[in-house]
This record gives sequence, C-alpha cells and structure tokens, in this order.
Amino acid sequence: MPSDAAGVPHESAPAFVRGNPIVSAGYDFPTFVGRARPYLLAESPRSGSQLLADLLWRTGRMGAPGEYFNREHTIPALTQRLGLASIDGPGGMDAYIRALVRHRTSANGVFGVKAHFSQLRPHLDDPSVRALVRGSRIVWLRRRDLVAQAISYLVALQSDEWRRLRGRDGATFQGRYSWRDIDRAVGMIAADERCWQVGFEQSGITPFVVWYEDLVADPDPACRGICALMGVADGLPPFALAASPLERQADPVKEEWLRRYRQTLDWGPKSPRARSAARAT
Repeated sequence: MPSDAAGVPHESAPAFVRGNPIVSAGYDFPTFVGRARPYLLAESPRSGSQLLADLLWRTGRMGAPGEYFNREHTIPALTQRLGLASIDGPGGMDAYIRALVRHRTSANGVFGVKAHFSQLRPHLDDPSVRALVRGSRIVWLRRRDLVAQAISYLVALQSDEWRRLRGRDGATFQGRYSWRDIDRAVGMIAADERCWQVGFEQSGITPFVVWYEDLVADPDPACRGICALMGVADGLPPFALAASPLERQADPVKEEWLRRYRQTLDWGPKSPRARSAARAT
C-alpha cells in the first residue's frame, strides 16, 4: 500500500512484472469498514489500463484498481488468499466483492476495479456485480488506433510480455506476422468496444473517456480528472510517466507489422500494390 499521498518509490511496488501482482497483500489497505465509493475502469486489451491503475494506486487515495473479475488468474488467487469459498457457490460472488471492498478500499472510501467487457459479461446476472457496476463512476479507456492496439495485443500474446519495468530491456522478439490474426484481433477489440458502448447507452451512462494516446503523452489531465470524479482533488502530486515503474512497450516489430498490415489494405493508385501491378502489365 502506498505510504503517503505523494506516492511510493518504484522499488516498493510488489514484484510488478512477475505473475499477477494485484493478488498480493502488497496492494491491500487497512481493513475498511463503511460504504465505499466505487469506480470502474472499463477497458479493452492494451488500452493503457495498467499504467493508469498504477498511477492512481500510487496516490494512496484511489483504491487499488485491478482486474478482479479475471476468472483465470485473479479470482482463484484472491479467493484462496482471503480464505473465501468459490464465487460459484451460493452467495460466493457477494462474499468476494465484500472482501475486496474491505481490503482494497483506501481510507477515504474509494474503491476501484478495472475490467474488460469479456471479463464482466459472465457475471452480469449476479445481483452483487450489477449493484457494483450501477453504483460505480465509469471511466472508459479507449485507443484511437485499433490496429496498433490489436498488434500490441498480439505481440504481448506471442512474447508473453504484458508489462515491462522501466530501465529493463525486454527480451529480443521477432514474432510471427499474420494479417489474419491482426484482423481478428481488431474485430475482437472492436466488439469489446461496441459492447461497452451499448451497455452505457442502454443504462443512460455517460462515461469519463480517457484516450490511450493522450494518457501516454501526458497522464496528468486524465488522472486528475478521474480523481476529481471521485472527489479526490487536494494535495495530489503531479502525475507523470516517470512516477510509474511501467514502461511503454514500443518496439520496431510493432511498427513493421503496422506498416505491413496497412500496406495490405492500401489499394490506392500510389500504393506499392498498385505500382507492382502496373509494372506487371
């Protein structure tokens, strides 16, 4: 847990790049008793949610937002550590959410969670989950360039490097380019985005939108806006990329895949494809 409102040094973050650190006790706050004020970071893969969540957590006043509805990793690990029964049993999800609120709510009553729509979807029929979502302020993380987002997802999937610490070189990655895989990933992300949009429209929700491209250029406006949304405004430090141990995972492979994918779609008169066809005739 952050020691003060000014944040904590990088070294205090518990094993940030190993395993699934959000399940560790290092992200617990002192036991909270009372009514929490929740917020939801509505995300899709590779939308900057890890960076945003880390910067918010480091204030010590915005809870510890994590993917608490990840059935593959987070739910099994946290239910075991917190001594809970399966969420699939009677009252299991309600007990799980109550335990999260007790341990992951900052002293000022702010509780954060982040989720892909695909993670939240299986639980939307549960009354406890619906109550949590209905009672939350919503922050929607988006990327303007869905192709770049899809490529980032595929590179992470192939390399199994989902986050990188500042100052540490990632493993050399060549990867396997596939136009079809990129196209499928674009469709998956677009479908996730559409589900969030329809859900917000049907629920009459106007989310606070954060664009990835703006976040990585300067995180301060987005972070301050979210804090203000939750009534946390005074005494905040400047939000800067250097405050997080996470580093943007830009590399030449992604740029090359982006170039190849877009070149495949380019049928204009000056495109390489058109010039090649002209030479053939």
